[in-house]
Amino acid sequence: MLHSPGIISSHRVSETTPDARRAVARAAFVAALLAFGLAACQPTSARPPVSEPGPAASAAMAIPDIATLTYLSSLVVVGRVASAAVSTQAPQSVQTPIGQSRPTSPQSPSGITVPITTYQVDVERTLRGTPPAQLTVTQIGNPIRNAIPSPDDAPLVQAERYVLFLQPSGSGDGSYAAVGDIQGRLALDAQDRLHVIGSGSPATRPFDGQPLSTLIAALP
Repeated sequence: MLHSPGIISSHRVSETTPDARRAVARAAFVAALLAFGLAACQPTSARPPVSEPGPAASAAMAIPDIATLTYLSSLVVVGRVASAAVSTQAPQSVQTPIGQSRPTSPQSPSGITVPITTYQVDVERTLRGTPPAQLTVTQIGNPIRNAIPSPDDAPLVQAERYVLFLQPSGSGDGSYAAVGDIQGRLALDAQDRLHVIGSGSPATRPFDGQPLSTLIAALP
């Protein structure tokens, strides 16, 4: 997923700067998401018959390895959640039916909202980038009202420690969000051992139960 011959060779990537490699990884990941979305929009008659979804289909949008996850991240930090979560409801358009339906209003014409949860995270150790001493980290949809709970909707927990792979949230307020949400988070226990949250991803599952030093050694 990271590189294809039609885009750029692995030899050329190795000669570029970290920012350029991160830009290439982001472009490749976005292209994969678009390809997956286009395939899903095909008429049923145009799709090959499938008895049931296989592992490849279920992992189509998964971040494949720690190198890709790192290149997609502006910051990688070890942090402790310093404050209780603060949740707000953000209006969604009709095209993104997430959350509980409500009567329409000028603020949310579709009557649909999705929770956005905000945390303050104290940075204990920087593994990539130059973060401030405290970060604002946001999560979307944790949890959605009246939805069936999922391990992949696990919120951050106050006073707990995490390794966070972060990118700007896009809200323009200086906040960050985990890359791939559940894919960009690892819990860290008192013995500095890592634990996958929910289903994790191919990028993080190999580090489940491993010491933090193993992850640090693997970062590009």
